[in-house]
Amino acid sequence: LFSILSFYCFERKIRYRYSLDIAPRHLFKFLGMMLFVFCLPILQFKIFSVDVFLGARIDSNHLGVKSLLYPQIDSEDMTWTGDACTLMSNADVGKKFNVDDCIISSSNVAGKKKVIIIGNSFAASLFPMFIFKDPSVETSLIASWGASPAPNLPNDGPWSLSNKFFWNEVVLELVQTLNEGDMLFLASDLASLSPSRPSQSSINSLMTFERDLENISDTLLSRKIHFGLLGPAPFLREANCHPNMALEQYFAPNPNACTFYSLADTLRRLGAINDVLERLKSRKNFHVFNILDDLCFNEICSFIDGDGTILYRDEFSHFSFEISEKLQASYYSWVANLFGTQKLDLD
Repeated sequence: LFSILSFYCFERKIRYRYSLDIAPRHLFKFLGMMLFVFCLPILQFKIFSVDVFLGARIDSNHLGVKSLLYPQIDSEDMTWTGDACTLMSNADVGKKFNVDDCIISSSNVAGKKKVIIIGNSFAASLFPMFIFKDPSVETSLIASWGASPAPNLPNDGPWSLSNKFFWNEVVLELVQTLNEGDMLFLASDLASLSPSRPSQSSINSLMTFERDLENISDTLLSRKIHFGLLGPAPFLREANCHPNMALEQYFAPNPNACTFYSLADTLRRLGAINDVLERLKSRKNFHVFNILDDLCFNEICSFIDGDGTILYRDEFSHFSFEISEKLQASYYSWVANLFGTQKLDLD
């Protein structure tokens, strides 16, 4: 388009008239069209969200951070929406939650057990995993974007105020709705507690994390309530890789351009936090649901498992809808065993 305009407005005049005696109106017309041609790609990408990526794509309807807010519907037509059940920014400070609006697996059985899922955006990405098929268990999910994995960990980022409100008010109110034998389950990104190069600051954070979880465990144990925790996940954020780039592309046939940790290196880096979790597991009501083995295929922690299932929905390591569904069976067994065999007492 630019070439055609250039030809008719300038080149033809030069070729046939041997002169650049161009009327101002023609000059302004050319400059206007040139500006339009320059802005056209911006309009396509920014306003109309035109996608011109021509490589191989992940086959999923739940890609990208925005998919965390999609309405989620389980097999019983229970609908969970991110707008109603999350704190998305500091502007949400003071927001009131109705636990009944955030139920993802309901139960009308007398003496039912309740599980309340809390955490940051990791919790929302695992929605399908938490759909509990046993009618005697009711599950709710409330999350806070950017929340720290424990109340007193430093959080000076863009979600600092909502993080404080979440831990100091929202979580405390949710705990009051739990009864003896129920469970509070924390699902958060723990990667910040295991930096590649430990420092005194990271060591202090890990100590704060342990103390906070001990305090939560003690509070819940006094009411005979279980405390569950999602175990550490691989360090996929550091791969600097979009899910599509983890596939073999015609323009980049070697997907190993993404930097993935091996399972051995992942476990080595998680050593300190796993030591903390081992100590915490000595507490009567503290339980860890480990997912690492399900996310590291063939000794490599990458974006795709042995069945070709995409494991993450974005470059920020939020779990994919597909792997969350696959994890449902092991989570179900873990919770069923916990509720069926673990009796809490104060002796």
